[in-house]
Order: sequence, then structure tokens, then C-alpha cells
Amino acid sequence: MAVLRDVLHEAHQLLADANKGRTPYLDALLIASHVLQMPKERTLAMLPDHISKTQEQEIRELVLYRSRGIPVAYLTGVKEFWGLEFLVTPDVLIPRPDTEVLVERSLMLLKRFSSPRVLDLGTGSGCIGISIKHELPQAQVICSDISSRALAVCRKNARRILGSEEMVEIISSDMFEEIPGLFDLIVSNPPYITREEMTSESLLCRGEPESALLGGEDGLDALKKIVFQGFDKLKENSYCICECATVQADTLAGIMQQRGYRHISVISDLSGNARAVLGARDG
Repeated sequence: MAVLRDVLHEAHQLLADANKGRTPYLDALLIASHVLQMPKERTLAMLPDHISKTQEQEIRELVLYRSRGIPVAYLTGVKEFWGLEFLVTPDVLIPRPDTEVLVERSLMLLKRFSSPRVLDLGTGSGCIGISIKHELPQAQVICSDISSRALAVCRKNARRILGSEEMVEIISSDMFEEIPGLFDLIVSNPPYITREEMTSESLLCRGEPESALLGGEDGLDALKKIVFQGFDKLKENSYCICECATVQADTLAGIMQQRGYRHISVISDLSGNARAVLGARDG
């Protein structure tokens, strides 16, 4: 039997040499914790202990996959977001910490509503809409996506985190086509990667769904549709927040202004980079 510390050290070295991520030790630790079925804090406490041959082999196998660029979240099947553990599969985009700023700003805006109606458009795993519902049980949240497989993951996360998939309304829709009613907030992390960026080896090897990433030649196709179509789906004195690439923020703000949004602002992520744009529909 191998000592866990030695297995983790070798895994760390392999991942560092493969240069497929910025956190090789954390990746190795998360994989080991998944195999051992315990929190990473307990795994660290077990470093001097021996693990079984089966556990060692499984850790080494998953680390090898990680060294080829497959994200840890797809190997373990879970990803933490907003302090909650979401199920993820290759059918959905892996939630990013930077996207938490959309939840944070949404909650700030929704404070003044007694029972706000919220649309998480292109929900994927449901991380934005479900996190908002978790924090604001009185909110009426719709999670929509064109992908039936993504919605299946969203349903599982609603059951896992909220106790029932009926706590949010889950709708299959291409943009706003099947979405009823008006909203106090539309929030979206849509596809915004350019076609040129989609050809990068680091992006392709991650295995995330292209439909959740590719936003056309300039990355703005989905963003333009949400901004223009979404304006007519907003109540008076309501809001639209869209995640975008840092270099797209000023352009997106201009598109919002052109459509008639007011009080437009750029939201920065945890690193201080432009990550989303907020616009309001006045009364």
C-alpha cells in the first residue's frame, strides 16, 4: 500500500510538468478527495496514512486524464459555486468563480422586490438561478436553456440544493421563444467566445460544450439577442445583467445604450477585470 502523501506528491509533479492548469496541487488534492470520498481538509489530515491499491490506481488514472487537459470538475462530477456544490457533466459549462459576481450583483438589485421574477437565460448547470433562489426563497426563478441535456443537469442540481426541482421553473427554450411573462431581472452567462478563440488547443481539450461557449465570429451573437430581445421581456424599473469577455464590455455597454437601457455599468470580477454589463429599463 502507498502513503497518500507520496501519491499526492507524484500527482502534483505530473500535473505541474503537464502544465494544463494553474493549480496542480489543488487539482491532485481534489481528485484524491473524490476517490477517498471525503472533504479535502480531511484528506490533508490523512497525508501520513496508507491508502489501498485500488484507491491509488484510481487516483493515478484520474490524474493522467487531468494531465491531458480534462477539467477536474468533469472527472469528479462536481464543482463548488457560491458555496454550493453543483453537479456538472460535459453537457454543461463548468461554473467559474468569476461568474459569482453576477449572483452577488443580482442579490443586491433584488433586495427592493418582495417577490421578484428572475430569468436565468442559458442556465446550463443552473448555478446562477439556483444560487439566487437559495439566497432569496421568495424569488420566482425560471431557468431556461435550449439544451435538454443541460436542463437534466439543472433539474438534478435543483433537487440536490433546493430540495425539489419544482423550487425553480425549468423551461426548454431557444432564447426567449418559450419564456412567458415579464421579469424584474434577466441574468445570463451566454456563449461569448469568438470563433478564433475556439480553435485554441487549451480550450478544445477541456471538452466543454461548444454551444455554451461559441458566440459567433466576434463572440457577440448571443449577447446582442439577449440585449435586444430581453428589453421587451423586462418590467418597468427592472434589470438585465450579461456576462462577457473583458474586451467586450465597452462594446456591450454601447449595444445596451443603443437599445434603450439606462444606468449602464460594467461589473468587475474577483481579479478586477470587466466581467459583466448591467443595464436598467426605466419606468
